[in-house]
Amino acid sequence: MQILFKSYSANFTRLLSDALQEDTLTHVTHFFIKGQAVVQCVLPFPTYVKKLANVCARITVMYSRVEANSLILAFNTLRSLIIWSQQKPLFDSVMKKMYNEFARESKIGGGGFLVQDRLRIA
Repeated sequence: MQILFKSYSANFTRLLSDALQEDTLTHVTHFFIKGQAVVQCVLPFPTYVKKLANVCARITVMYSRVEANSLILAFNTLRSLIIWSQQKPLFDSVMKKMYNEFARESKIGGGGFLVQDRLRIA
């Protein structure tokens, strides 16, 4: 069973990272519909916990390219991951990643009227 969870964690984080490389990110919501179940599968493996946390942090602040539902679901997944893992260094690295990604996204996405609602959510 442990091997199954590990392969699921590896494949999930890889697919999610690959999905972020595409131009349209409308399908990212599907990855986080059962976010808490994904977190429970990933928790035993610290490498994949960190990878999932970094990807969720990126998605949470990608307000110009990701829909509002995806932002909220990714944030809830990230929140569950941080609370359940109870690792202080994980929280610090996630906050640093979110800060850097938000600065990068602000240069790309701006603050136009089209993304104003999603910017508030982020």
